[in-house]
Amino acid sequence: MVVPLSNLSLHYIIAGGLNIVVLLFFVLLLFRNFFQKRTIGTFLLIMAYSNLLLNEVLATAAFLWEGLTPSTDIVAATYSKLFQITGVILLVYTINWIYFFGNRHLIRDNDLFKAAYTSVFGGVAGAVIALAFQDIFKARVDPTFEPIWYTKIPLEGTNFNLYYPPADFSSLTILITVGLFLIGSYTYVRLSFRTFTLQRKAKDIVAKKGFQVVTASILLLLFTGLSLAFYILGAGNYGYLASLLYVVRGGIVMAAVVTGYIGWIMPEWIRKRFRGKAWLTKVYTGKIPEPEDIKQEPKGNISTEIIEVTET
Repeated sequence: MVVPLSNLSLHYIIAGGLNIVVLLFFVLLLFRNFFQKRTIGTFLLIMAYSNLLLNEVLATAAFLWEGLTPSTDIVAATYSKLFQITGVILLVYTINWIYFFGNRHLIRDNDLFKAAYTSVFGGVAGAVIALAFQDIFKARVDPTFEPIWYTKIPLEGTNFNLYYPPADFSSLTILITVGLFLIGSYTYVRLSFRTFTLQRKAKDIVAKKGFQVVTASILLLLFTGLSLAFYILGAGNYGYLASLLYVVRGGIVMAAVVTGYIGWIMPEWIRKRFRGKAWLTKVYTGKIPEPEDIKQEPKGNISTEIIEVTET
């Protein structure tokens, strides 16, 4: 039997659907760019954006599956848990891909630190999802079972729930979730500080504005995680607030993806936009210095090419 979705439930579904469309579009753009230039940086961005896309697909599918079936349907609840927990872990691994991307162009940690970062961050996240899956299947067999490695967060006014890794403040297991959140936040803050520093030092107007946009993208990714944390703090108990928060969070995700693509890939039309109509005049009149990338070229044949951040 199909259960009709409530109005608040539709807010979550629509927000998720919009995110899927936007993310899919930019993932396809990145694939096109990768096949044209075949850079490792672009591949790492594809992996990060694909993780975001899969998270949205799984979360929206889980909402639909659980929301359209009776609350007593154990199978629907089980798949909803599996989808959502997997989606959250994909968000965690997005941070890992962004970290490796940033290591190629921004922070350049040594191999020992990178290995330790991936082992601890990725290993703990993998262990948590394995234990959460175990609890999910136990709960399916025994309805009285109290899970340890995932948390159910009811969403007031909807037909479904959120399922997170450990988020129960009465249990020490929440320390793992908090630890992963802090490591991820540190990663994004560190990368955004580096891009902010680079944009202040950049002399070429395109590079300067490009780094500004990249800084905004990284901070928006951080805010995505912060917005989800509000549900752990009880936002789900307030129907309209919870749905508004989810819609805002969806807008943040889309803004992060758009600014990230613009800042890292730098399409030609964006470069022209950043330089502005009067750029050539300012160079020839000496009001601004001639960029290093065109100094060796004869006047009248000025190239607008700069070194791409996604170069290998």
